[in-house]
Amino acid sequence: MKYNVVKNLISDELCMLLATEMKVLRSRSLISGDTSEEKITEGDGQVKNSFGCYGSLGNESLMLLLNQKANQIFDEPLDPTYTYARIYKTGAVMDNHIDRPECSHSVSICLEKDKYNTPYPLYMEDEPIELEVGDAIFYKGEEVYHRRDAYKGDEHIQVFVHYTPKDSGLIYDGRPFVNLPKNKINE
Repeated sequence: MKYNVVKNLISDELCMLLATEMKVLRSRSLISGDTSEEKITEGDGQVKNSFGCYGSLGNESLMLLLNQKANQIFDEPLDPTYTYARIYKTGAVMDNHIDRPECSHSVSICLEKDKYNTPYPLYMEDEPIELEVGDAIFYKGEEVYHRRDAYKGDEHIQVFVHYTPKDSGLIYDGRPFVNLPKNKINE
């Protein structure tokens, strides 16, 4: 299995909570001066016109909660590595890529679409996959090339939850535990 869509993996309420957490983190970063509108336009190094957040408390908790489900879907024991969430803005593009080893088993979950429900498919090996709020796609990030074309809506929020094979030595992305910072992030 290279990828598998799961409808309604998480509830609308949990999606709303995690999307709100992302908006709060973005506002906090803007107010504190950790980021600016110009930096958001520049993006996070992988996607321009986006705000990204590594390892937030809500998303890391979700990663731990979904560990058993990931084990079942990928049909192997997995260790949690890290989470990353992104608020995509108009024009955001994610180039075609495969992921680093810490993302060998990944889950992308749609947390929020804009008020127009603007589509923003994730292309898996050129197959467009449109997720609704609460839907997820489980995929092997090191094997499956994936991308997103230019976003035509206002805002779209996704969370990426990553796992690696059990005892690979990559648990928690080299951190002592979840929700701790990592100095260098290369998603």
